Amino acid sequence: MMTIKQYIESVMSDAISRTYNTTINPNISKTSKPIFGDYQANFAMKLAGSIKDNPITIANTVVKALADDSHITTSVAGPGFINISISSALLIEQLNQILACPRLGIEPTNSVRRIVVDYSNPNIAKEMHVGHLRSAVIGDSICRILTFLVHDVIRQNHIGDWGTQFGQLIEYLIDLKHLGEDTTIRDFNAFYQAAQQCFNNDPAFATRSRKRVVLLQSGDPETLELWQQLVDQSYSYFNTIYPKLDLLLTMDDIRPESYYNPMLADTVQELVALNIASYDDNAVVVKLDDIKTKSGDSMGMIIQKSDGGYLYATTDLAALKYRVKTLKADEIIYVTDHRQKLHFDMVFKTAKLAQWIDDSYPIQHVSFGAVLGTDKKPLKTRSGDLITLRQLLDEAEHKAATLLSQKSHSNDNQNIANIIGIGSLKFSDLSADKQKDYLFNWDQMLSFDGKTAPYLINAYVRIQSILRQYPKDQSPRIADDFTSPFERQLALKCTQFADVILESTEGFEIQKICQYVFELAQLFHQLYEHCPILKCSPELMNHRIALCQITAKTIKQSLHLIGIRTCDYM
Repeated sequence: MMTIKQYIESVMSDAISRTYNTTINPNISKTSKPIFGDYQANFAMKLAGSIKDNPITIANTVVKALADDSHITTSVAGPGFINISISSALLIEQLNQILACPRLGIEPTNSVRRIVVDYSNPNIAKEMHVGHLRSAVIGDSICRILTFLVHDVIRQNHIGDWGTQFGQLIEYLIDLKHLGEDTTIRDFNAFYQAAQQCFNNDPAFATRSRKRVVLLQSGDPETLELWQQLVDQSYSYFNTIYPKLDLLLTMDDIRPESYYNPMLADTVQELVALNIASYDDNAVVVKLDDIKTKSGDSMGMIIQKSDGGYLYATTDLAALKYRVKTLKADEIIYVTDHRQKLHFDMVFKTAKLAQWIDDSYPIQHVSFGAVLGTDKKPLKTRSGDLITLRQLLDEAEHKAATLLSQKSHSNDNQNIANIIGIGSLKFSDLSADKQKDYLFNWDQMLSFDGKTAPYLINAYVRIQSILRQYPKDQSPRIADDFTSPFERQLALKCTQFADVILESTEGFEIQKICQYVFELAQLFHQLYEHCPILKCSPELMNHRIALCQITAKTIKQSLHLIGIRTCDYM
């Protein structure tokens, strides 16, 4: 169905075309305050520059062309803004359609695309730490949004299980001569740190480690057996973290670096044959003239070392080609931190030079900043170690359980603590601008006041409580008009859900969904505080209950799209 914003864009574009015989984006946005109307068009100043006319004159001319439209009322303000108020009839028509629609008025896309989303990407033999949280929750939300729009989404967990560090670790395990059956991921963490120290301080160990990498990549049985133990233990560990975070990722979505090992030699040979890569001191290097160093020199990307070993770049190139040629992806999205920007710039450029993709192919790196403590330093334990993701999740549930013990009377507090605790972590992360470093604050994220998951979940719980008291012999329905500005403001916000979801896909600004659902919950609470819902006339009660139903469905769907569960009781 057409949203109200889309309707305004349509009639405004038509009026501009009729009056000025030109096409321009009317630039429709929500007004900052209800006193200015519901929406605002801001195109007159841009159009004035191209047709050499006064923007106020242009705005007034377009307003006159809209005079016969019964659904909108317009006025000119400032240097040429057009303020727009929509009729109650149009708003009520939209509400009735949303009330009857399981998808809350959002139509599936008319152009289904096969989209690969690469996210999470931990390393085997290492515990996931707080820094892994952002890729996981951002990537998962992207997948949920694209799936809701009915795209064909292929999740890819590009786990690091290949490369130099595994040569070090396996060589250390060989020296250790024993791996107990009770060895855990935490033990491997310690082994890895010890292996790094040996690599840095013992030249003979470093040489053996480099040779061990080549043995791993060439399929040496002893090396592979030890490597497989690392993989099995790590997969078992991942399978405890992902369900706890309520991620869509499964073991079937894992496509580790090792998967592409058989493709690496052919990838290098193809790039050499195409004169995209060349030998330099026995290493193979891709020269990228368009990507410069700070001194202005062209960048080089090594794809095979002089000892025959391959690098992350080689694996990422093979993976990209596989996704395009074998998985037939129409689009690829990589979700990693901003430090990898240059790496992906070089990988994408190489893929275009090889003509695996062209300049129009939609491939993007969705980057994000770091997780910092309130002191604006990397979040660590008191001993100075990075906080593991398991510690973070357990602490979130513990704090939520403590909070609920003071507020809740439910018999299901453990499940609710999981919903509140994990939801708080996710919402606090996703509601921040992902491009910036994110400040982690327990007290703020677990508060039942302000822009937090507990506040939103509590709003949903309150609506469910109201709906349980609604007489079963009544039928909720939207009335012919609004009796209160609180009703109208809530109704208008409900009709904007589809616009927000579509807007959030542009650059995957998920914080727009977070801001929207927070404002929606605020408006519900204002209605709840100022307007009786159950203690009023049957007609008015049915009308307000219908508004509550739409609001609850919208809150639940919004939270689902960012990976947060709701509960009916608290």
